[in-house]
Amino acid sequence: MYRKYREPESMPRRHEMTALIGTHIKPLEKTEQVPFTESIDRICAEDVFSRNELPNRPASSMDSIGVRYSDFEKGNPDTGGWIEGREFVFCNTGVMIPEGYDTVIPVEGIDFDAEGKLIIRKTPAQRGAGVVKPGEQMRRGETLIPAGTKITPAHIGLFASGGVQEVPVRSKPTVSILPTGHELVPVTGKLPPGKAVDSNSHMLAAFLARWGAIPLLKPIVTDDFDAISKALEEAVTQADMAIIIAGSSKGSEDYTMDVLEKMGHIIVHELGHGPGKHTSLAMVRGKPVFGIPGPPFGAQLAAELYLRDAVRALLGRPFAMPHMIEVVLTGEYPARPFDFCERLHVTLTKDGYRAYSAFGGGRTRAEMIACSHAMCYRGSGVSYREGDRVQAELLCAPEDIPRDEGAGV
Repeated sequence: MYRKYREPESMPRRHEMTALIGTHIKPLEKTEQVPFTESIDRICAEDVFSRNELPNRPASSMDSIGVRYSDFEKGNPDTGGWIEGREFVFCNTGVMIPEGYDTVIPVEGIDFDAEGKLIIRKTPAQRGAGVVKPGEQMRRGETLIPAGTKITPAHIGLFASGGVQEVPVRSKPTVSILPTGHELVPVTGKLPPGKAVDSNSHMLAAFLARWGAIPLLKPIVTDDFDAISKALEEAVTQADMAIIIAGSSKGSEDYTMDVLEKMGHIIVHELGHGPGKHTSLAMVRGKPVFGIPGPPFGAQLAAELYLRDAVRALLGRPFAMPHMIEVVLTGEYPARPFDFCERLHVTLTKDGYRAYSAFGGGRTRAEMIACSHAMCYRGSGVSYREGDRVQAELLCAPEDIPRDEGAGV
C-alpha cells in the first residue's frame, strides 16, 4: 500500500540526537554483587572500602639489610664484628622487617670483604629510611573505588589487597533486538534465492555486548503491523531497551513507525543526517525503543553514534568522547542538502594523516569496513576540497591506521 511520505517537522542533527538520548534515557536502578575476579569492565554501584591495612607491619621498600639506626647516630660504625641476625638482617622488598630493626640500607649500599665481614658504603640518612610504615600503601576504610567508576585490572588488584571478596556493580542492561522483513532469513549455510541474511541482529548484538549490555536476539518478524506490535510488547516486557531493525523508512510495508506511534510516544521520527537517516527513538511502556535502518552501514552508524550512548545512559556513565585527529583530505567533497557522516580511509604519512573517501568506487561491504578508519561529520551545504584540513573521529585504534611507505613511523 502506497503512503505519501511526509517529512517530520524536527529531524535532529547529531549533537541534538545525543542530547535527546541523555534527556530521555535514565540510569537503571538494578544492581548486583559479583566476585571481584569477575568484575572487570563492570560499573561499580557503590563506594568500595578497604578492609585491610597495608602493610600491617613495617616492611622494607627494597632488597636491603635491616639495621638499628641507633648504631649510626655517631657516624658509620665499625661493622667488622657484625653478625647476621644480631646487628643486621637481610630484608626483601615488601617483606616485614623483623622486630628490633627500624631502618634499611639497600643492597647496593653494602658489600662483604674476603672474610665475609660486612662493609657499609651508604650510611642511612635518618631513622626509618627505606621502611614502609603500616597503612602507607593502603589504609583500612580507605575508598578503593568510588561509585560510577568502570572497574579496571588495577582495581582488581586493589580489591584483592583490600580484602574485598564481592563488588556491588550496576546490572547490565538487557536489550531486545527485533529484526523485521519478509525478505530476511536466519544465518544458514545456504542463502535461498531472493532472500537476505539477518546479519544486522548479530552485528548489533556484538556491539551491545562490547559496550556492557546483554543482547536478547529475537526471531525474525514479518512485515505485519500486528506481528510487530506483539513482538515489541514482548520485547519491552523482557528487556530494558528494545531495537527494531528496519521498517522505519518509506516502503509500502514499513510499519515500525505506525507501531511505535500506537504503542508509545515517538521522540525522533528520523535524523537530520545520513547515512542512518531513518533512525528513530521512542518510549514504549517507559522503555526506550530505537528504530534502526535496515541497510547495514546505516545500522552500523546508528549503533556507533547512538546505541553506545544509550547503553552508557542506562549504566549511568558519561557519553563516550571521540578520539579526534586532523587529516588532510584527498579528492573533492561536494556539498549535500543534509548533514553527512563521511567515512574516511586514512593513511599515516611522514607529513601526518591523509584521508580518502571510503564511499563510492564500487567497494563491497568488506572493502568498506576494511578502509573505514575515521569519520568526518559535516553539515548541510558544507563542501571540502583537495588539501583541506579537517577534524575526524577515529573509528579504530591509532596503531591500526596503515602506514605509507617512507612514513618513518
